[in-house]
Amino acid sequence: APRSPDAPALSVPALPASPGLSLEPAGGLSFVGIPLAEGSVFLPAVPSPDGRAASEARQVRSLPAPREIAGSRAVGVFTARLIRAGAGPVRAGETLTFRVEVRGTGNLPVLEPPEIRIRGPGAGSVRAPAAFPVAEVRAVSGAYAGMTGRELRLVPGIPGVYTAEASPFVFLDPGTGALGIVSFPPVRVLVDTAPPDVLPGTGGHPLPEALLAAYAGRPGVPGAAASLAREGKPEAALALLEGRSEPEALHLAGILFMSEGQGARALAALGAAERRSLWLPGLAESLALCEKAFGVGPRVRDRLPRPRILGSVSIVLLAGSLILLGIARFPARDRAGGMRFPARAGWTLMAAAGLALLLTAASALERRTGYAVVAGTEAWSVPSESGTRAESFLGRSGVLATVTPDWALLRFPDGRSAWFRSGDYLRY
Repeated sequence: APRSPDAPALSVPALPASPGLSLEPAGGLSFVGIPLAEGSVFLPAVPSPDGRAASEARQVRSLPAPREIAGSRAVGVFTARLIRAGAGPVRAGETLTFRVEVRGTGNLPVLEPPEIRIRGPGAGSVRAPAAFPVAEVRAVSGAYAGMTGRELRLVPGIPGVYTAEASPFVFLDPGTGALGIVSFPPVRVLVDTAPPDVLPGTGGHPLPEALLAAYAGRPGVPGAAASLAREGKPEAALALLEGRSEPEALHLAGILFMSEGQGARALAALGAAERRSLWLPGLAESLALCEKAFGVGPRVRDRLPRPRILGSVSIVLLAGSLILLGIARFPARDRAGGMRFPARAGWTLMAAAGLALLLTAASALERRTGYAVVAGTEAWSVPSESGTRAESFLGRSGVLATVTPDWALLRFPDGRSAWFRSGDYLRY
C-alpha cells in the first residue's frame, strides 16, 4: 500500500551477507547478486537501519551451468570483439597493444573473457607478457552492465606480420536458454624495421644505446654491466647489477629492463635512482622515455631536496647569522639611525636557518615514505583474495600507505587506492 507523504522514508538497508553469493548494491533498495556455486543459496532477511524489515529470508536454487560455458562462465546477453588498440604504423621496439572486449548485460564481474594468443613472423608463437584485465562495469537492476575484457601489450623484437587470435566466446542467454557464440577474426599488424643501433622496447629512441656506451667506458660494476649488455648479454648484465643500490647501477638496470620490455621494473629502478641522485646525467630523459614508451607511471617522486642538502644550507645560514649578529655589536649604525643593518640581516638569516631546519626534518620524513610500481594485474578492495577485485593498476606508481607481510595498500596520485599481494608491486 502506498505510504502517506508524512511517513518517514525507508532507510537503505545494510548489504546482506550470504555464503556462496556475491552481492552489490544496485541503487535504492535493490541488490544484484551472482551465485558462486550451484546448489541452494540462502538469502537472509534484510532489516533496515531503523529495525523495520525490508525483505524476508528465502532459499534460491542455483542451477548448474551448461558445460559449453564452463570456460567463460558467461550468463547474459553479450557482444564481443578482438581489436588492436591504437592506430598507425608500428616499428620493432615499439609497444603493440591488442584487446578483447565483452560488452552487454549479465554476470560481467565473474565471466572469463577469451585469452589472446600471438603469432609472430613465420606463424611462430610469440612469448608475450600476460594480459591484464580491463573493465567498465556498473550494477543495474537485476544484472551488471558495461564491458570487461583483457589487454595484452608486447614489444616486437623483429619486423614482420604479428597476428592476434582468440578462441570463440560462448555465453548463455538466460531469457531464451539458448547458447550464443562469438567468433573472432584474426587481427594482423605489420611491424616495420627499427632504426639501426636502437635497443628494443624504447620506441626507436637512441638515448639508451648512447647511455650504455657512456657507462661502458667507466670502471667498476656499472661499466662491466654496460659492456656485457653491448655484447648482447642483458641477462648477465642484470645479474651483475642485482642488489646494487648506487644510483648509476640503478639507472643502468632501468635501461636494461627497458631493453627487455619490462616497463614496470624499469620505472621502479629509475625511480629508485632518482631518489638517490636527482641530477644523474641522462636520468630525467630515461624516465620520460620509459613512461612514454611503455605507458607506465606517472611516477611518484620526492618534492624536497635530500636532507643533507637542506641541512648544509641551514648550517651556512646559521653561521652567517651568527657572524652578522657579532658584527652588530660594533657601534656603527645605519644612516636611518635605527637598528644596525648587520643585526637586521643576522636575524633574517637566523629565521631562514630555522626554516631550512624544518625543511630538513620534512625531507627526512619524506625519504622514509615508500613508493612502489604495480607489477601485477590483480588488485583488491580489501586485503583478501575473497574480496572484490578492483580495476587493474598495472604500471601505475603510488605511495605505500600500509604494508603487511602478504599485502600492501597503495594510494595513487588521483586519490584512488587498492590492495596488492606482496609479489605484485616493486618498491623503490
